[in-house]
Parts: sequence; structure tokens; C-alpha cells
Amino acid sequence: METLKCITSACAKGQWGSHKKRIAIVDIKRAYFYAPSKRQTFVEIPIEDRNEGDEGMVGQLELSLYGTRDAAQNLSDEYTSTLKQWGFKVGRSSPCNFCHKERDIKMTVHGDDFAVTASTSQLEWLKSKMKEKYDIKMDILGPEEGQEKEVQILSRVIRWTSTGLEYEADQRHADLLVKEMKVG
Repeated sequence: METLKCITSACAKGQWGSHKKRIAIVDIKRAYFYAPSKRQTFVEIPIEDRNEGDEGMVGQLELSLYGTRDAAQNLSDEYTSTLKQWGFKVGRSSPCNFCHKERDIKMTVHGDDFAVTASTSQLEWLKSKMKEKYDIKMDILGPEEGQEKEVQILSRVIRWTSTGLEYEADQRHADLLVKEMKVG
């Protein structure tokens, strides 16, 4: 959450000059299927995929499957390797943070959700690179026509307003406080 706030802050600070910053929220669809399985993992064949005689059979995973022990690590290894090939450096304080100095791109990753700040042209470059490798959904938050005015990531809301960026915490936290304090 702290690095998401840092991405938002970096975008807010980047509103001067000719290359104004925007925020992109990227989601890799079916992300774990891009990460090769690194150990032998067997799963029972689902009923809907069985043929006659498959009862009691198992299949060996070639790709990671959501919910398996090492799926998240395999995905992290996959996108880290890809981002490094594109010129990104891994953050010193956290392997979830990335920076591309030449393109002035800052990024944080949580699972298959990426929050990025850069100029619109650099976000478009990143989008084209990511689409070459992954099936993605990408929303760009900004003031221009065709850009989103509100995005959600990790149960947080980031808004682009006429007075600046707004970062809204998870509403469930407020609801829990109201309930605990027996207010409202």
C-alpha cells in the first residue's frame, strides 16, 4: 500500500514540464498461465475435463495454477525477468518495485496488478510491450479526453480531480470502524 501511495505522489509531483505524469493500472488476465511451473505439480483432472477412463487420473502442470504453493513466486519470477529485458531495474527496498530511468517510469506490482506512473507516451510504450507478451487490461488515469477520471486497485480508489489526485482508502475499513464504535 505504501508503494501505491508513492506512485500516486510521484504522479502528483510530475505535473510540471512538458512530460506530465499519468497513472496506469494494468491487470494481466489469467496471469498465472504465463508462469511456467518450476516443480513437479500434479492435479486431479476436473470432472468437466475427464474422458472415459480418466477417473482417478492426474495431470502434471506445465504452467502455474492459481492456488498452488509456488504460483505467486513463479509469476513474480516471470514478470521480473520480462521487465528486466525491457530495461527496468528492480527496487532495492522491495522486489515489487521497478524503475526504468531512461523512460522515467515507476512501477509497483501486487500479484497481477501493476500501478505505473509515467508520461502518456511512455505508458503507451509500456502498453504495447505488455500486449506483445500478455493479455492485459490497462486504464490510464489523467485529465485528457479518453483517460479515466477514477480507477480502482487493491480496493483503493484513485481519482483525478480539478484540484489534484485523491487517494481513497478501502471503504471496508471505515465500515468496520463504524460497526466497532457502534456509531451510525
